[in-house]
Amino acid sequence: MENRYVWDTKERCSGCGVCALKCGHKAITMSSDDEGFIYPQIDSEKCVDCGLCRSVCHEGNDEVLNRRNHRYFGCMLNEKQLLLKSSSGGAFTALCRAMDVNAVISGCAFDENLHAHHICVSNNEDNINRLRKSKYVQSNLNGVFSEIQQCLNENKKVLFTGTACQVAALYSYLRGKPENLFTVDLICHGVPNQLVFNSYLSSLENKFKIKINKYSFREKQHFLHDWEIGVRFGNDKKMIYRAWGEDCYMTGFLRGLFYRRGCYSCRYSNRDKYRPADITIADFWGSESVDKRFNSKKGSSLIITNSEKGELLVSSIKSGTLLLETTEELAINHNPNFTSPTKWNDRREEFFSLYKSGKDFDSIIRSMFKGPRSHSQKIRVLMELLFPWLVKLRRKRIIKERNKR
Repeated sequence: MENRYVWDTKERCSGCGVCALKCGHKAITMSSDDEGFIYPQIDSEKCVDCGLCRSVCHEGNDEVLNRRNHRYFGCMLNEKQLLLKSSSGGAFTALCRAMDVNAVISGCAFDENLHAHHICVSNNEDNINRLRKSKYVQSNLNGVFSEIQQCLNENKKVLFTGTACQVAALYSYLRGKPENLFTVDLICHGVPNQLVFNSYLSSLENKFKIKINKYSFREKQHFLHDWEIGVRFGNDKKMIYRAWGEDCYMTGFLRGLFYRRGCYSCRYSNRDKYRPADITIADFWGSESVDKRFNSKKGSSLIITNSEKGELLVSSIKSGTLLLETTEELAINHNPNFTSPTKWNDRREEFFSLYKSGKDFDSIIRSMFKGPRSHSQKIRVLMELLFPWLVKLRRKRIIKERNKR
């Protein structure tokens, strides 16, 4: 029995699984390759070459894209404690509050085994908290699209949040953009897979000799609101904080070391700024230049409207939020992945060669890079507080150099 992929190259597949869901002959199964990324495989004995798998793939569907002028907004929740619980300025929370109380919210959550899944929940504070904060790992979409379709068929309003490819996949699955569906995509670096993340967690557990029961990629309640990893072990109630610079997973993530192959040529990070979702959200770096009330350390969100429906939802954000329109230049200066994908890391193959050999995750990263940089990270944070003009000058130089490329 010969198995083959839907496309001739892995770079064209995001692993959404819509092709497998739509195949009436059950000829497609989703399975992991040797790097741990999920791809559809076609059973040649069951396949009748109808071409449906390619026709339902968002990769070749330009109808999922919004081709219109954008509007850009800075957003920050006024409630301090809720702001600190959010990855950035709380744009996701604000958008949920703008939806009907009977709406369904769909987003990524960790389960008890720290596996990232997309789920559907009712629109209340406890459920929103489950979906809040960034997860730098590709989430499992299994079953969520059919659940969303059922909710839409029942005339419920649905707010779906995910990466741009996940939003596009949902539209392809639904074969359109229902009026009662609202979508939000994220300005995304790229996605690692669950197996690589599991390897990292196992490495941490082996190092500390105890099981992890809670994990957060972005905590800002510890060292001067600087982003840190939050880890809770065993029955402990307190989190242990690790600076991004001393964490091996973030060291690899921020270098684009172990993303899915297609992320390095992502069609949704483009100079035309065509996005699939009604709204795009991200961190709003430099937001203080728009209004001094913004604080990019405690968290400021960037909201970009890509459709008329997105504009209407943003205009209905309730009180309790600082929301100010800004310019395109200020909005995307510090978000290069809005207009171009992350560049291929030349050491990616080296990483996966070591990973597939079974070597400890922490040891792999430390053998490839210089090791912890937590001290330099803390120095940087203090420099931002003591010499903000110097930091602004450095950022301007970085942007200038990036624009020359």
